[in-house]
Amino acid sequence: MMRKIIKIAYPKDEWIRDFYPTREYLESLDADIFSFWQRFPDTKPRYRDLYMEWDNVAVLEVKSFEDWWKKIGKKTRNMVRKAEKKGVMTRIVKPDDRFFMGVTQIYNEKPFRQGKPFRHYGKSFRQVKSDFTLTLNQSTFLGAYFNGKLIGFAQLLHTDKYTLLSQILSLETYREKAPMNALIAKSVEVCAEKNIRYIVYGKMSAGGLGDFKRHNGFQKKLVPRYYIPLSTKGKVALTLGLHKGLVGSIPEKLRDRLVRLRAKFRMIAVVGEVAKWLGF
Repeated sequence: MMRKIIKIAYPKDEWIRDFYPTREYLESLDADIFSFWQRFPDTKPRYRDLYMEWDNVAVLEVKSFEDWWKKIGKKTRNMVRKAEKKGVMTRIVKPDDRFFMGVTQIYNEKPFRQGKPFRHYGKSFRQVKSDFTLTLNQSTFLGAYFNGKLIGFAQLLHTDKYTLLSQILSLETYREKAPMNALIAKSVEVCAEKNIRYIVYGKMSAGGLGDFKRHNGFQKKLVPRYYIPLSTKGKVALTLGLHKGLVGSIPEKLRDRLVRLRAKFRMIAVVGEVAKWLGF
């Protein structure tokens, strides 16, 4: 609720390039607070005159595919093997119309993912193709195929400091074939061959997605995030900690527990609906 009352502006493409605001830029913003961060691996705070809090990113350090394979757990290795045994093939793909048509089908499989409305659901082929236009030249695209059908994809967006796992998604219908694990393995293989040291996969989150990241070797790394108040409301919000919003004000450990508890209640609700459908 507080985030809706307090306007916070962020740099466009802050995952891709470094940014430090000029006075002219700040004056042009219609916001109460401007926030930017130092991109990993630049983790030592540089701007001590600005208000700072620690943010985080999920990072996988790539030494070699063999090194990664040894470090991940047996369960994760078995998931990668499972994908191969079930006929899932992963490869670098050319981002042509056929590929984007497959991505469009993946986007439009279901309106909700991980319990939240999926922001890409309902997009047309033209919208999907257009969304990737600006980053085509600095990306490597991976496809997971089963019997010639695209069932999952990943976009590796190469930047000056790391490769960003910008998108990784698969059809829920083929979830039991473990295409996501196969795509992570292929991502590590490709980055190792290109001598890329770090893969960044968004922020380290709680719940199932966070567990997936950790099981595949990603670790939580802290980075400095800065906040610049642009209005009286912004100054008050920073002083009272209101810029974090209601969810952000909850301690991280408690927040993780609540996320897992929510997942359990959802599972109970699903089981209840199935039982009702079966006549129990």
